[in-house]
Amino acid sequence: MAPDDTDDEDVLAPHDIEERLARDEVRRLDDDRYVVSPSDESSTESVASAVDALPDGTHALTAAARAESTADTLTHDGDDVVAAFEALVRWYAGLVAPDESAAAAAATLLRHSSLAVDVSVDPEE
Repeated sequence: MAPDDTDDEDVLAPHDIEERLARDEVRRLDDDRYVVSPSDESSTESVASAVDALPDGTHALTAAARAESTADTLTHDGDDVVAAFEALVRWYAGLVAPDESAAAAAATLLRHSSLAVDVSVDPEE
């Protein structure tokens, strides 16, 4: 994995998140889901506009990723959490391993992760 070129100053510590919660720089989406702006210039209006830009489905996501020289974004919304997860996995697997099936790429990624997931996949899928 390539070294992370992000600045350590851009990473929020737990106390930073607590401070932003206290200053109302957070918008609650639903139970246990919040949008927190890491920007010092944030306001509840900017957080609200970011949330308003999200898709409308019960399970909505917007993701951006880069793998080597290829960058892509995904926006998905719907009422099926499994379909949302599958869309994300297929999209990301296609980005990082375009010559492999999504199932094989996802299985390889999971096997090499620290997640304790029993993954068995037929490489022909």
